[in-house]
Amino acid sequence: MRKIMTIAIASLLTGLLTGCATGNTAGKESNMRNRNLPAVPYQILKYGQVPADQREYMHGAHTYDVYHTDHAEEMAAFRELYRKLSGEEAPQVAGTVIVARYGTQRTGGYGFKVKEIADDGSTIKVVLALQKPGDIATQALTNPYIVILLPDIYREVEVVEVEG
Repeated sequence: MRKIMTIAIASLLTGLLTGCATGNTAGKESNMRNRNLPAVPYQILKYGQVPADQREYMHGAHTYDVYHTDHAEEMAAFRELYRKLSGEEAPQVAGTVIVARYGTQRTGGYGFKVKEIADDGSTIKVVLALQKPGDIATQALTNPYIVILLPDIYREVEVVEVEG
């Protein structure tokens, strides 16, 4: 009985801590939620908000870019984008990298949350929840982004937005 209570409390605390995580630090998340399609392992390499003074990212549309580490030109473009987004050098990675950008927003509090990443047999489906600020938000232009690594090379990637 005591072991069950310990596991239950640990699960609750883990859920609270991972559900409330904020900041601009890289982290790992697992996506074993999808019951219908095989889940694809992934890692969040970076997320945050690009300052609005970087004018090249000031656009309204959401954009999704996919890079394959077995193509040198794609990886050069990824490294340049990663540096512009985060101000850091891109990590050495292998697989498929997805960079999602939310576009310019009028306040802070916008962002992405990975809902699921699953393999339907021909395409990797990446479902991202678009997060919006609550009642109180920083009054500044921001450009939210997320960088996701899939450990294998996937040629067909579909990114789907849902309200989150």
